[in-house]
Amino acid sequence: MVYQRAAAYALSDNIGVHPSPSFVQVEEQHPAGSIDDSTLSVEHRASTPTRDHFLVPQNRRFYGREEILAAVRKTLHPQEHSTGISMCTLYGLGGVGKTEIALEYARSCSEESVGYAIVWYIDAQSPTSIAISYSSIVRRLGLTTSTEPSVHVGIIMECLRRMGKSTAQQSWLLVFDNFDPDSTNGHGSVLITSRRPPENPKTAIQVAPFATDEGAHFFLSLLDRSDSAEGEMTSAVALAKALGSLPLALESAASYINTTQTSVTIYLEKFKMLSQRPPSGVTPGPVYRSIPLLDEVFAPAVAGLSSQATTLLQLLAFLDPDGLDERLLLTEAVTPNDAIGASDSQSL
Repeated sequence: MVYQRAAAYALSDNIGVHPSPSFVQVEEQHPAGSIDDSTLSVEHRASTPTRDHFLVPQNRRFYGREEILAAVRKTLHPQEHSTGISMCTLYGLGGVGKTEIALEYARSCSEESVGYAIVWYIDAQSPTSIAISYSSIVRRLGLTTSTEPSVHVGIIMECLRRMGKSTAQQSWLLVFDNFDPDSTNGHGSVLITSRRPPENPKTAIQVAPFATDEGAHFFLSLLDRSDSAEGEMTSAVALAKALGSLPLALESAASYINTTQTSVTIYLEKFKMLSQRPPSGVTPGPVYRSIPLLDEVFAPAVAGLSSQATTLLQLLAFLDPDGLDERLLLTEAVTPNDAIGASDSQSL
């Protein structure tokens, strides 16, 4: 079946790593369905991969979270859900590590005998990003010559439907990052990340920040040093407390320290001096609360920027952070390069 080709390129467009599976040519027939087979590329209608999984690259700096991963496996493991769709939602503050946990689960599925024939990652921040993710999957697989997003979405849904009706009852895993997916059918699993608690708490797992000591050890593990200087553990604990042990904030602080070769103690002093409190009259809620922390952690880096680099960052704040082509900013003048270089030098 055409949909089987999807296994080889499940996450390639989203995480920038391409698999190298061997392909064989086979004869196949397409059963009648909601997809017009005339839109499918002739070249790829007879191609199927010889391996079942796209191997998600391991984040070697992924830290802890064993209990959460075990809970996700228990909720989604296809061998324990013989029919229908199993669903799990990871929810928590922005920057707490929900996406990394979801990707680590997807990666582990490719190394274990979990049984997923397809693993797809969908950037679900908005209807537009969902459509782009679907289109990029279909485009990379060469499943259609159509450029219509509605056709691409239909192909994705048809792939899942046919898998569910196949005699092999092949299962699939969809990772919807930062949203709730539309309902579908078949035999598979849906892993969602969201900042808001889901309506069905029975299938939800809250992702909390690290405990203070765990956050401090995670932070020190990111520093490019053979061993930490004496007293840095104390500063790391203080920094973890100041940042609420939020993984993204700790990672950003470590990146700045590695780039500027400063000490944890000096960074902590700068952070305390430059950080800002939430605006008066604003009550931090579950979604808002992490935003001041993420703003404050960049304060020492932003303080060292030129006015041109600061203007560039202000402009970038209005653009898509995941898909910006830097050529949009470049002209014959050297100024944009200087601003980009200054931002890079501060690990921004």
